[in-house]
Amino acid sequence: MPDITKISHGLTIGDFKFGNARPAIVEATLKQGETLEQALDELDERLTAWHKKRYAHLYGDNELKPSDFVPATVVINKDEERLEMDIDNCESVGELHEFKDRIMTASPKLIAYYNQRVKELNGNLRPINFTEGLT
Repeated sequence: MPDITKISHGLTIGDFKFGNARPAIVEATLKQGETLEQALDELDERLTAWHKKRYAHLYGDNELKPSDFVPATVVINKDEERLEMDIDNCESVGELHEFKDRIMTASPKLIAYYNQRVKELNGNLRPINFTEGLT
């Protein structure tokens, strides 16, 4: 395997305002004893510093950082999950009404789900058989 003596590095920088900037590829000759990783790190640092100098307006106080795109933590309420499963398992409106007191303090999403299930069990949403309504 031949020794690597020259490297090049290109950089595409998303500015979150106008698209991407693509500074030219930078090429360097490895110094004696320098690793490929060290040389690429140096090229990256130099290219990024140049971009920040050239496009300083993109790096102001309102600069978006990768941490700004961390998804929100989803909190699962186990009691509501259990209640939703209980609602699913009901086979009659009478069974469903047993949960009415617990539904009053539930989230709007679960209340809507409960109301939807009441309609289903009353026969307002599902046909009795698949041919109902066909002519």
